Amino acid sequence: MTKQRIVISSLLFIFILTTCSFSYITFSKLTSETEDIKNIKTIKAKPKLLLSTTGIQAPLNSYIFYYTPTLGQLQKLLVKNHSKVSKNTPVLEYYNYEKDHLYEELQNTLSNERNNKTLNSKNDLHYYSFLNQLKLQMIQTKSSIKSTLFSPINGSISYINSIPSKPNEKIVQINSNERIIRANISESELNLLKINQNISVTSSDNTQFTSKIKEISNIPSKIKNGVSYYDILLSTQPNYQIGTHFKIKLASNDIELPTSAIVQKRYVLILKNGKITKREVTYKKSLKSGYINITKGLLIDEKVVKNPTSKLINIYI
Repeated sequence: MTKQRIVISSLLFIFILTTCSFSYITFSKLTSETEDIKNIKTIKAKPKLLLSTTGIQAPLNSYIFYYTPTLGQLQKLLVKNHSKVSKNTPVLEYYNYEKDHLYEELQNTLSNERNNKTLNSKNDLHYYSFLNQLKLQMIQTKSSIKSTLFSPINGSISYINSIPSKPNEKIVQINSNERIIRANISESELNLLKINQNISVTSSDNTQFTSKIKEISNIPSKIKNGVSYYDILLSTQPNYQIGTHFKIKLASNDIELPTSAIVQKRYVLILKNGKITKREVTYKKSLKSGYINITKGLLIDEKVVKNPTSKLINIYI
């Protein structure tokens, strides 16, 4: 009986020891893996960026009236600030006091000539030629006393300086009601875009929307460091104020990853909900050194282990 108890006790001890050892090893492994996972560096799967630039909300058409002293003195503005006007609406009026004074002098000259000439001299051809020239000068002078300028477009009025004092000072600007986003791209990016192509736009308040390419200039707007830049026009949303800035991005359907993320030439390790799983992917070489373009097997924003260690590879591959 005693011998049987010893055997049972020994077996029980061995079982308990084995269970504890297994539990300890399992716990240690889980703890080690948990600690390893916490220290793993990951990279979010993002579409390959093909183009990135900035743009600004602007009117499709705009016209500025500049102060022109040769027309005379700015007499009055004929439209209210922030009002809407149609094409050919009178906007501002000049009055030229010098021309007014000259017209009076010409009138007096004409009157004096008529009163002072005898009947015989009035029949002289030279006299009539002189009168005709005088009358023509009067007509031209009278037409330039008052000058009214008209709006060349439909739009909204914005006062800039209603009392200008220097030549070419801005007085009034008219902005068309239709809005667009103006941006520019380099010559190497021209072949990436085409008319009516969708492109991603993000506003300063981080609101993202899809825009369309409306126009691509074929003439450079500037040349910087030997590179030509071209203006492009994009569709926009009308609620944004003129002058609002946007980030403009064009992305590929491929996902760009560093080559260090690839394991055994066809796998990546994905971290999701605290667990690591392997995923087979299809990819091609990238023009960017040290990177590849994933064409199949990954979803946007999935977390990919950036530099899998040999320990992780042995565990999960």
